[in-house]
Amino acid sequence: SYFNIGEKYIYVQAGETLLGRLLLAKQILFNTIIYQIIFLILAVISVWWGIKQGIKPLGDLKQEIENRNPGDFSKLNENEAPKEVQPLVHALNSLMKKHASYAESQKRFVANAAHQLRTPLSGLRTQLELAQRQENPEKTKRALEQIEAGTDHGIELVEGLLILAKMQSYTFQKNKVEEFNFIDLAKQCLESFKTKAKKKNIKLKLENPESEDITLKANSFSIYELLSNLVDNAIKYTPENGMVSVLINSTKTMVNLSVVDSGPGIKHEEREKIFERFYRGSIANHDGNGLGLAIVKEITESHEASIQVSNVNSNTGALIEIAFPKIGKQ
Repeated sequence: SYFNIGEKYIYVQAGETLLGRLLLAKQILFNTIIYQIIFLILAVISVWWGIKQGIKPLGDLKQEIENRNPGDFSKLNENEAPKEVQPLVHALNSLMKKHASYAESQKRFVANAAHQLRTPLSGLRTQLELAQRQENPEKTKRALEQIEAGTDHGIELVEGLLILAKMQSYTFQKNKVEEFNFIDLAKQCLESFKTKAKKKNIKLKLENPESEDITLKANSFSIYELLSNLVDNAIKYTPENGMVSVLINSTKTMVNLSVVDSGPGIKHEEREKIFERFYRGSIANHDGNGLGLAIVKEITESHEASIQVSNVNSNTGALIEIAFPKIGKQ
């Protein structure tokens, strides 16, 4: 700074060392960092506590599921779960409900299968003991014939159970989808039943009003089993000199299969029961195992098809109609 004193000037200069400024800057920076670190620590603790409290219901849900008995399919409490995951809990409850129904169905199936197998095995044992005690060759022969018939019935029952178990496998159905000629498959199926139908003088007939072939996209093994069980069931219930007809036609979206017989028909009150396992109907007069139409039902559902049961006339001639979507289950 310059000061004017008369005609002379006085120059005054003031200063400070750089060390002091540097120390002051470091002090300010240090204080700022300390406060930032404290704030960051508090923020991390707050976020951690908030997340922990937020996911605590998920932890409780996880613990509840882990501690459950494998056979416990009761509902989870949706209200205790966070709002964001309540749809997931609802979906889990729906899944457990389906598994509970399936598990109960399997229990009934095993119990019924054990009961059904016990009957022919007990009969075989009885006939075997009877044959061992016989000294008359004719009586021994009759006992052996009964053993043979019982063995055939047991084999048929076991084969039906194996087929039904295979039909219930979604993976089996999914991995074996293919396009095939439905008419050719029906011809092969009816050909295999000619001998059985001939014993009762029953006429087998395939009706196809369309000149072109009908293609179906589905599991060909399953469809063959379905048609075989329908035809076999129709032959069993049709009296001698009767007729069993198979009709196949198609629309823009569906392939329709109809199997009709000239038997006594199906009572209205039994039309839902006939698809239950081991149910043989009130007019059963043969040694069936009650699995044929249960297998038909499983195959129909696995291919997302619909099935209807009626009579041709008011009290005679059973008619079973199945409509398959042209785009098979993928």
